[in-house]
Amino acid sequence: AALCGSMGAALAAMVPNLSVMWRTPKDYRDEMSSISEEAQALKDWFLVAIDADTDAFTKVIEANRMPAGTDEEKTAKAEALKLANRGATEVPLDVLERCLPVFDLATHAAEKGNPNSLSDAGVAGLCAMAGAEAAWYNVLINLNGIEGDAEWVQTTRKRADEALSTAETKAAALQKLVRDRLRAGA
Repeated sequence: AALCGSMGAALAAMVPNLSVMWRTPKDYRDEMSSISEEAQALKDWFLVAIDADTDAFTKVIEANRMPAGTDEEKTAKAEALKLANRGATEVPLDVLERCLPVFDLATHAAEKGNPNSLSDAGVAGLCAMAGAEAAWYNVLINLNGIEGDAEWVQTTRKRADEALSTAETKAAALQKLVRDRLRAGA
């Protein structure tokens, strides 16, 4: 999920970078540079999140390997699993929510950027949507492993569902924009 998000953000940064070479007015360069810098920061965050997700899942594995022979061990293992599954849920939830600004940046780049890079802005949206949906899948699968915290599970599920719905809306709008402009000859 984070890898897909990073690819989307990288493409959202690439379009304005290529656009600066296309137009040179200072205000345009500043606007495109701002989009690129924000997208680059997101790309960097997603790359760190790849390892954070791996680390969170490793904690789930470690908690599952804990002994459960005594009542104390069973209690300790259950608590460790709950905390580990929470962590394994929070990382993809963050990824899902951070995919949302990628759509905005790619849309802005598609609207104002170099028309020869329009397809790249569209692919940025496709990658961001793949990241968002993959992250949503991971949130839901990890929520299944959390017991004894129904309120947190419900709140987290609602947050994930709302973010996915927003991603779908933003992705559809970007897709329409790109397709319409491509059909019209950019």
